[in-house]
Amino acid sequence: MSIKKMIAGFMCAVLLLTSVVVSPYTANANEVNAETSELQAGAAVRDITPTQFPMSQGLARQNLVGVIDPIHVRVVALNDGNEKALIVTWELGDTPAPTEFVDDLAKETGVSREAIFYCATHSHAVPDAIKMEKDDPWMQYAHTQMLEAAREAIANLESVSVGIGYTDSYINVNRNRTYVKTDGTTNRSQGYNPEGISDKELALIRFDSAETGKPVAFIVNYAVHGVVMYANNDFMDENGNYGVGVSADLPGYVSTCIENNFEDSVALWISGAAGDQNPIVGNEYFVPDPATGAKQTKILGQGGGKILELLGSIQYADVLKANSEITKMTSDAKIGYGFGQKNIPGYEEGSEFRASLHMLRFGDIALMGSSGELFCQYGLTLKEESPLENTLVVNNAATYNDEYRTYMCTDEDLEIGEGQGVKKVFAAGYLNDTLVALMKGLINETQDVKKTAQDYYNEGNRIKNEQGTSTVTATKERYEAAREQFLLGAAMEETEESREAIANCLVQIGECSVYLEKGPNGETGTALKDYVFDCWEKAGSLGNGTGYYDIGLAYIGFEIPGAGMGECLGLAHDEEQQKTGVSYLEKALELKNGKAQRYIGMCYHFGYGVEQSYEKAYECFSKTSGADLYIAKYKLFGLGGLEKDVTGGIDLLKPKAESQKGGNRTEAQTSRLILAELYYTGSYSEELYDGTVATVTIDKLDQETALTYLSYYQNEYALNTAVIDAIVAGFKVKMGKADAADEEIKKAEEEINRLQN
Repeated sequence: MSIKKMIAGFMCAVLLLTSVVVSPYTANANEVNAETSELQAGAAVRDITPTQFPMSQGLARQNLVGVIDPIHVRVVALNDGNEKALIVTWELGDTPAPTEFVDDLAKETGVSREAIFYCATHSHAVPDAIKMEKDDPWMQYAHTQMLEAAREAIANLESVSVGIGYTDSYINVNRNRTYVKTDGTTNRSQGYNPEGISDKELALIRFDSAETGKPVAFIVNYAVHGVVMYANNDFMDENGNYGVGVSADLPGYVSTCIENNFEDSVALWISGAAGDQNPIVGNEYFVPDPATGAKQTKILGQGGGKILELLGSIQYADVLKANSEITKMTSDAKIGYGFGQKNIPGYEEGSEFRASLHMLRFGDIALMGSSGELFCQYGLTLKEESPLENTLVVNNAATYNDEYRTYMCTDEDLEIGEGQGVKKVFAAGYLNDTLVALMKGLINETQDVKKTAQDYYNEGNRIKNEQGTSTVTATKERYEAAREQFLLGAAMEETEESREAIANCLVQIGECSVYLEKGPNGETGTALKDYVFDCWEKAGSLGNGTGYYDIGLAYIGFEIPGAGMGECLGLAHDEEQQKTGVSYLEKALELKNGKAQRYIGMCYHFGYGVEQSYEKAYECFSKTSGADLYIAKYKLFGLGGLEKDVTGGIDLLKPKAESQKGGNRTEAQTSRLILAELYYTGSYSEELYDGTVATVTIDKLDQETALTYLSYYQNEYALNTAVIDAIVAGFKVKMGKADAADEEIKKAEEEINRLQN
């Protein structure tokens, strides 16, 4: 087997092994009525402050002995005339008895359990409800208060308009800091890391009474832990001993400020993706030891209350700023809701992790709740990827007892392996894409706006290009799912606005069908060719040059982009078909398809469907971007009327060879192999169209650089070392060192055969 054939064979194996897919999500969501509706809202608040002390069930290291400020449960009820919903927020570390309490809310109010958005502020100087049974005396009291608040909120329902405003609030900071000790060792733990990822965005939702114009309710969303008062030791009991006092912390302070200044309103504060976000300072804080560099834990003691007042006042001012940014209010906001979940691989081999999201939306505003503590990056990604204009990510939103209710760190944190909240529970590489898919699925299930051809095209592209499991079967499943979206888009009514998206869908239907080697109705052979060409012809007639471009490539025998080789179309690729292919490329060029110019140049280069001419080929190459590889070869060999310019040719190859991400992978691969052979052996040869061999030589070898280019090639395709050894062995054969290369070639052949089988 020749070196060239060995590498070509191996690349086929690599491409099969690296195909990827993500399985579809599962979601339970109700479809929203598309008729115009008028939104109603009502709100209520109840005090749930404990009265019996000491109370050992406080969060870690806290024995609650009294009250600094009260804690509450707040409820907003919504009704759009068709669907009803509740938003329940506890000033607690986590949601109490979610399965039982939400079931009771549903029974008491008649609101579907999936329409109850049930969350906690994640304040820390509070009873630890997650550790308590439902029949605990304080839990029974909290349960009663919750039901009363829900009943009152529903009784208070009135016609409202809703709007949302945003601003930045600079009171949070990434809390994972790397401590550098004097002995040179490092430790990553809780601390102050202003350079870490942090989401400063504060969102404010406001519901205004249609009758009075006054606010009925507010919802504040911000990513920060409620730990200003953690371990506050600020309360003196009747015996004069200091202990930890109950406090609603920053969320409660801000809610109370709003309610005190906007009469008869109720203000819910809900946590954003704050798994790695702390207040910039709190009662408990962490700094490097000046002597050792190690982490120190400090407690302010009775100073915590002043910090709470400072940060709470700053954020309340930010709330007022966000409130001033609410310029658009609407009463037409239909309610949608759902719960989605999916199992992904766990960190331990063979284990599984169940990811879930809860969604409640009203109009174009969606609350997207995670049962655990998402790190900030997940919140940023979900907001960026959301199809809705306004998506708020909410931590500590569990409605079932068995949901995962602690930290969800990023893949980067898992790799680092240490830091506050870095728990090795789920395997890296899955959670981010799973959460995005769950979110989009829930939103799509509740869309009350008719999807456009562009929507279907975007969704098809997302599915087609999604990263995931690397098997051929999974990739085919992904392409089939993508093609379903493209088919829906192509079936939309053709209008001036939809024409471009429909044409794009038609191109993709054809390319997916070529990759799958069958049409959507099982077409193969001639039927498949006719079906695919019909799609591409129609795309071209709609002004999409890519349709004509794909037909041209298919007739000539070039690879169809995104679809692999088109042998399944059964084309002869003879002279007549190649002439037809060139004519289609010319039609594509007339529609401003720049890639067609390069491939027409390649036709002149090889003599496909036209009389071979290096001069005309070079003329085409010089008019289009992306032809650097061909122009480089023309300079190396002195083709197309160019004088031989070895230095100029190498200078064009180097950027492609040295690029390690993006761009055309095939051209990068070819550039690396040309330069590697040139620098290792001192020459590079290529057979021309007429059978003659063109050769370029250099005076000085640079085998170290040659091996560097091969390492880029190896890393790009995750190649086994044996393949690189085979390439080097081929170089040695060329240099007259065949005996030394025989064993390397034999090992490489064995490895390639193993991978292909």
